Amino acid sequence: MEVGTAYQLAHQFTEIQIENMRRDLRRFVQRAWHIIEPGSRFIGGIHLDAICDHLTYVSIGDIRNLVINIPPRHTKSLTCAVFWPAWEWTWLPWTQWLFSTYQKELTLRDSVKCRALIRSPWYQQRFGGVFSLVGDMNIKSRFQNNHNGYRLATSVDGGNTGEGGHRIVVDDPHNMREINSDVKRAAVIDWWRDTMSTRRNDPKRSARVIIAQRGHHMDLCGYALTTGMWVHLNLPGYFDPNRRCTTIAKDTGTRDYKTEKDIPPPVRLKRFAEPLKKDQIIWQDPRQNKDDLLAPDRFGQREMAELALELTERGFAAQIQQDPVAEGGNIIKRKHWRKWEDAELPVCSMVVQVYDTAFEENEDNDYSARTTWGIFEHEEVLDPRQPWTAQYKGQKRLCAILLERYNERVGFPDLREEAKASARKWNPDVILIEKKASGHSLYQELKRTRIHGETLPVRRIKVSDSKFVRTHAASLVFERGCMFYVDRNWAQEVIEQTVQFPAAEYDDMHDTVILMALWLRRRWNVEYLDEDDDDIDLMDQFKKGPAQRRLYGGAAR
Repeated sequence: MEVGTAYQLAHQFTEIQIENMRRDLRRFVQRAWHIIEPGSRFIGGIHLDAICDHLTYVSIGDIRNLVINIPPRHTKSLTCAVFWPAWEWTWLPWTQWLFSTYQKELTLRDSVKCRALIRSPWYQQRFGGVFSLVGDMNIKSRFQNNHNGYRLATSVDGGNTGEGGHRIVVDDPHNMREINSDVKRAAVIDWWRDTMSTRRNDPKRSARVIIAQRGHHMDLCGYALTTGMWVHLNLPGYFDPNRRCTTIAKDTGTRDYKTEKDIPPPVRLKRFAEPLKKDQIIWQDPRQNKDDLLAPDRFGQREMAELALELTERGFAAQIQQDPVAEGGNIIKRKHWRKWEDAELPVCSMVVQVYDTAFEENEDNDYSARTTWGIFEHEEVLDPRQPWTAQYKGQKRLCAILLERYNERVGFPDLREEAKASARKWNPDVILIEKKASGHSLYQELKRTRIHGETLPVRRIKVSDSKFVRTHAASLVFERGCMFYVDRNWAQEVIEQTVQFPAAEYDDMHDTVILMALWLRRRWNVEYLDEDDDDIDLMDQFKKGPAQRRLYGGAAR
């Protein structure tokens, strides 16, 4: 073969490779990997394929709002913040990018890597003729090309930049160490809603992408997904057949190419040839067996097990499984709520009502909540298979059963009348209201109220600890199997709030449940009776209380 012919063939082969990379983001990532990560081999997988395909749909205009949830260390930042903009500039050099993370150093890190990739001899030899970087706009936080495309790096706490982009990308908006702070979490959502919502240069064509591991039920991803506008690519580390991810097209963009030259290279691939239609299935998790790994060649069973040891159960559920609420709940476990199986409710010696009140009636305030409980004795232990419970067989302990709940956004006059009506119906032996400002008015009103000729037995309870500390203290009552519920839909609503705490959007009913459990634990020790005489005295005091009453299932509305 002549030298000239060999050179021509090699040149043609390189041109084919270049065109294939311009058409296929995943192929570009694979080919460019050694520039950014020279010390590690490229490892693909279904996660990378899915991310690249969805980002490609963003680039060609079919997806305008995309949330990607994936475990840490699965190349999400490299793919989305480094390779993706460098790839899109090979055929759309005028696009303007705005990247943010919770920490400026992280977004600068990715900006430097993206710029290094573009300036590398490998990239310049293949795509250098498409654009060139502008010298006086070439710094870590911002670099620009001669087609007016730029990549700007900022942070969630970096203030209002005043600039926008065609691609608004947020990578890890929350610091996981602060994810349970309502104030910190709300600040991120306010930043997104008040600042970033106005940063799209062309609202009809620009796109927004949020990439993150989940940390809380109402993190930025959770907030965005409540709008129903976002395509959600959810990739748990272990496959759960009951939560198989299927991405559905939402309000898609319009493909209006004026000339053959305007057709984006990816559209020439078969899988991107036809535009997405609303409600069309884009992708479905191909894994089949429960607990199949997302990226077994990168994170095998051993690596995932090591990662699990470093995380709490709640952290593993959120950050690895992308499910902020663990299957068994968070502090309060779902399995520790006990369903009352009998047709009739138990003989209850006392009825207790617990209130958690809000200030005013408006959409920004919490609900006012009440739960009503029956107190009764029960012999059965939670799990007789556990050896430590054998010594307590046959011993009675006090339990509480949830009889009803109230949970509404109402003004104080309506709440006052509701409380009086409920007191007439249930004739409670005690009404508990937490000693705080929002409960003072209700306490005063009920204290002056007489029903059936008697003053209502309302008590204020002082709880100085945080909700975390309270919930952990109350969890012992649940673990001892002392909290029951009747099988009603409204009971499931109460249970959901308790098992989701602290990740639930609202926690008003949860607060009443915890106050009930703490009151039960402190007034009558729910641990099994032993040589401690104080426990017996408390039991005796309890038995001298009001006459026992029979409460039937029909009364639990």
